[in-house]
Amino acid sequence: MLNRLYLTCIMLFPVLNFQNLSSQTAPDSAIIRAMQDELKRNIQGLNEKDLAKPFFISYTIADAEQFQISGTLGSLIKSDRNRYKDWSARLLVGGYEINDENFFSSQPEEPIFQPNIEMPVENDYLGIRRSLWLTTNNLYYSAARTYNDKIAQIELKKLDKTDLDIPDFSRAPVVQKYITGNTSEISREELEDKVRDLSAIFREYPEIYSSSVTLNVFSSYVYFTNSEGTDVRFPFNITTLSVQAETYTDDSERMSRSITYTQHEPDDLPDHQSLSEDIKKLVVNMMLLKKAERFNDTYYGPILLLGGVAAETIEKFLFAGSDALISSRQNLHSTDQMNMSYEENSNDLQARIGKPVISKDLTITAEPYLKEYRGIKLLGSFEVDAEGVIPPEKLVLVENGTLKTLLNGRTPSREVPESNGHMRFNYSSRGMTNTVGPGVIRIENANPVSVEEMKNQLLKSAKEEGLDYAIMIKSFDIEGSDVPFNYFKINLETGEETLIRSARLKNLTMQSFHRTAVFSDSILIHNTLLEQVGNKSNALSGIPSSFILPYGVLLQDIQLESTRKPLNSLLPVVENPVGKKENNAKDPQ
Repeated sequence: MLNRLYLTCIMLFPVLNFQNLSSQTAPDSAIIRAMQDELKRNIQGLNEKDLAKPFFISYTIADAEQFQISGTLGSLIKSDRNRYKDWSARLLVGGYEINDENFFSSQPEEPIFQPNIEMPVENDYLGIRRSLWLTTNNLYYSAARTYNDKIAQIELKKLDKTDLDIPDFSRAPVVQKYITGNTSEISREELEDKVRDLSAIFREYPEIYSSSVTLNVFSSYVYFTNSEGTDVRFPFNITTLSVQAETYTDDSERMSRSITYTQHEPDDLPDHQSLSEDIKKLVVNMMLLKKAERFNDTYYGPILLLGGVAAETIEKFLFAGSDALISSRQNLHSTDQMNMSYEENSNDLQARIGKPVISKDLTITAEPYLKEYRGIKLLGSFEVDAEGVIPPEKLVLVENGTLKTLLNGRTPSREVPESNGHMRFNYSSRGMTNTVGPGVIRIENANPVSVEEMKNQLLKSAKEEGLDYAIMIKSFDIEGSDVPFNYFKINLETGEETLIRSARLKNLTMQSFHRTAVFSDSILIHNTLLEQVGNKSNALSGIPSSFILPYGVLLQDIQLESTRKPLNSLLPVVENPVGKKENNAKDPQ
């Protein structure tokens, strides 16, 4: 059981301009005093009869503001400014070796009344303290009862504490670190104008049936403190610009495409001309796809991935899948019988530390302090993690294909018993949560080849397997963090590339990146919000991450299949009024 609570309080404001909250570093602020005073009071005062005292408490408060602006065809759909207190608390009872966490019992818990606890949006000292007090009290009762149940189950099963070979919580050095943030002002009016101007581009294209541009600006200053003495403060800012368009092919297949740009600040986004050109490229590509050949086959063989699609594929299976380079805790389970055991390891990679897991040509390192590479700012850079732990400057995860370690926070696993400072904030429009994940990752290849040579190897492999054609998947050549990609059939004799639609990759596995993978000599820098397995949502969300990795990868034995074809017509009966000259003439804009 994890006794940690995440809460968000939101207030809407009609104000046009605000100063970035990252500038809040005053040592006597109400937030800091309220957190420290309530922490001290609870760690000393929580001592109920028949319940163990807490040995660890931590508080996190993100004082934040957020813009969410959406528009279509030059008009705004939504323009909100929200004020947040995004906060969480964690309380542990017992000790570092054995506490209330990482335990599951079949015995039902006694319900605890937990009222709705709100924290004031304004920096009110007593209001913040009261919210922390009530939350901590509720967490204490839950944690203490879970701990009592855990100890009772251990004694009932007559286990020696030495049988429990995985500690429940790792120690970490005391850290006091204060990072100042950006003090620039953000104009709501300018953001709204940007959305209007970009969304208006679609007015010229009647072939596009639906379109939108959404700009999200999240600006916060994070305060973290714990009972061990750690006290850290740092900015956490995310800006996303998403462009979406939708149409239908003549055979009623829905075609939806999007471009997402992810940066720390609005000023880091590409300029207006670049964004406009990217949108026009998106529309042109959708028009080509409408006329493209429909893929009605099943392909199994070599596939060449180039650009963002190569990056996303590599990232997904190294850091977002079930067998990711991320440590996984085995919880202690107690059943109604006399059995008590650790659950099965959900990450097969953990048992393979010290053994080859991927191509021997690859070395993968975490370099969290790297802020910029080849003139590009890195979204995933950080100096202290969400648990107040300082990460190492460089952490080798895989060396020449051999697994060395996994990313982890302060919850130990059997193979990675200590934190290496990678408990990250997982951002979404609904608030921030904590999860172990990457920051800045460099993936290096010992035997790179040119993209041209990769194409030659692709065709050679396809011929040797007796295939009629080869497959290449290539992303748009634009500045976006997450961009569309196209499928191409390549003629084995002439090398001619034919655009196709209605295709998708079948599930890949880690074995796809083992000995036969070939990687390019050119490099791609990919900033993204990395969504981990099981966390997929319609909204933009994920761990701010940056990857320095090969531009292309050639994989063997990959399956491509066709998507389901609609049986009924979904095409509009009456034509789209947008983009018609006679309607444009009547438009007052």
